[in-house]
Amino acid sequence: MNFRTGFSLFVILLLGAFTLVNWDTITAPTTIDFLVATIQAPFGVIFLLILGVVMVTYILMGSFAEARALREGRATAKEMERLHRLVEQTEDSRIAALRDDLNRHLAAIEQRLDRLAGTTSSHISSGVLPPSSK
Repeated sequence: MNFRTGFSLFVILLLGAFTLVNWDTITAPTTIDFLVATIQAPFGVIFLLILGVVMVTYILMGSFAEARALREGRATAKEMERLHRLVEQTEDSRIAALRDDLNRHLAAIEQRLDRLAGTTSSHISSGVLPPSSK
C-alpha cells in the first residue's frame, strides 16, 4: 500500500470516528435556508451525504484515470514491440544485403586472382615473366 492510499484510509477512519462520537449533534434537526426555501433537517447528515458523494466521485475519477493510464501503457508497449520487430527485420534485411554484396565482391576478387594465377603460371611455364607494374 502506498503512502497516498494509507493516508486516505487514515483520514476516512478519523472522520468515521469523529462522526460516531458526535452522532447526536450531527443528526440534530436545524433550519437550513436554500435561498428559495427553508427546511428543517439534520445539517450534519446532509453534509455527510455531500462528503460521501464527493469521496465516491474522487475514487471513481482516480480509478478511471488509472485505467486510462494502464490502457495507454499497454498501447505504448505494443507499439514499441511492433517497432522493435520492424527494426529487427530492417536490420536483418540490411545484413543480408551486405552479405550478398560482400559475397559478390569476394567472388569477383577470386575470379581476378584465378585469372592472375592462370596468366602467371602460363608465363612461368613458357619461361617469360610478365613486365613488372611499378
